[in-house]
Amino acid sequence: MAQTSVYGIPYQGTNDRPNGPLLGKQLAEAVEAELQRIDGSLSNVVSRLPPILPGTCVARLRRSSGSTIPQSTAIPWDAEDWDDLGAHSSGSTRFQPNTPGRYLITAVIRHQAIPRSDLDVGPVPAIFASIAKSGVTVTATVTQATNDSPTAGNGISISDVVALNGTTDYIEVTVGNNQATNVNCSGSVLTATYVGPVV
Repeated sequence: MAQTSVYGIPYQGTNDRPNGPLLGKQLAEAVEAELQRIDGSLSNVVSRLPPILPGTCVARLRRSSGSTIPQSTAIPWDAEDWDDLGAHSSGSTRFQPNTPGRYLITAVIRHQAIPRSDLDVGPVPAIFASIAKSGVTVTATVTQATNDSPTAGNGISISDVVALNGTTDYIEVTVGNNQATNVNCSGSVLTATYVGPVV
């Protein structure tokens, strides 16, 4: 029985005696063996892929409650637009993924405007935010609250790439001000994007 030169698929040659059942059996067995090889190769490739594709935004958390929180504390996120890794419990301050890797953490924080404690000599109102990994600040930012009307709102953004071990590490975002005022940060948003494995 003749065979193809690359994969050895059998076929009936010009000098072969006609034998349909035998040819069909040999052809089927050859194709099955090749499919098994392909399946094995694909399984090997899939096993090497990261559990999450880099660049995937795995969570978007929001603070929807208008109630205040003590200043300089972590924001409790009470709404989830999505949480693909199950890394957050509603109302918790923590984003704690079970997949290790580097994550781009971005927070856009709303902060109700704060009145200056002393309009003549007091410090210019300022708000600040920080990203903390397992209780330790990794990055922080501060901005002047240009409008100190109590009814107006201010925004502040902060982001950083943080390596998390997939077990005990967690992320929190804190917010505060220099006027010792409790914070209404309703409308704040945190997003977490998987960047890639920790090499």
